Amino acid sequence: TTLGPKSPGKSDGVAFQVTVSEAGAPGTKVFEHIQKTHQWMHHRVPLNAWSGRTMRLRFIADCGPNDNAVSDQGYWGDVRITEGLAEEQTGETFMSWADGKDFTSGFYFRNARGPTAQITFTIEGREDVILKNMSVHAHTDAMYRIFENGIVLANPSVHHYEFDLAAIAPGSEFRKLVASSKQDTVMNDGSPVRGIVRLGAKDALFLLKTR
Repeated sequence: TTLGPKSPGKSDGVAFQVTVSEAGAPGTKVFEHIQKTHQWMHHRVPLNAWSGRTMRLRFIADCGPNDNAVSDQGYWGDVRITEGLAEEQTGETFMSWADGKDFTSGFYFRNARGPTAQITFTIEGREDVILKNMSVHAHTDAMYRIFENGIVLANPSVHHYEFDLAAIAPGSEFRKLVASSKQDTVMNDGSPVRGIVRLGAKDALFLLKTR
C-alpha cells in the first residue's frame, strides 16, 4: 500500500482494508491500515480460518479517519494470494545491473522464514537474459575476506554468527584495531583474537594480522 506523492501533509490518510465473505453473507474485516506517508508498505493477511472454502475478498481504499477525501491518492500494489507461503513472503526487492559479459550477482533475504520461499525475477527491456549456475542456500550470508595484513569478518543477518579463525586462516594470528578516543574503544582495544569469533547481528570486525 502507498499514498500518492502529493498527499502527505494535505490528506488525513487513506484507510486500506481487506474483508472476507461467503456468497450472500456480510464481509468480515480481517485487515486495516491507515496510510499517511508516500512510501510502499508491505503487509500480510493470514487466511487460515477460511482454508478450503470459496470466499470473496475485497481490497478497499477509503478516505481516512476524519472522513476527509482531500488529496487522497491511495494504491494497492502487487496483491497476491498464495497457498502455504503467506508467512514466508517478505516483500524484499533487489536490483542488479546487466552487461554483455558474464558477471556474478548475489542477494541475501534477511527476513526469509519457513521451509519454503518464492522468488520472482522481473526483467526490464527486450534483450535476452541468460541465468546460469544459480544456487539457493538456506544459510546466514556471513562472509570474510583475507588481506595481506589483516582480515574482515561480516555478519549481515539478524542473529549472531561464529567464525572459526583457525579454519579460515590456519597458522595466522590476529589482533583487534586500537581505537581512537572517538571510536569504539571497547571493541577495538588492540587485544589478540584467536579461535572462535562471535559477531552480533548486522555487525562486522576488522582484525590486523600479527603473524
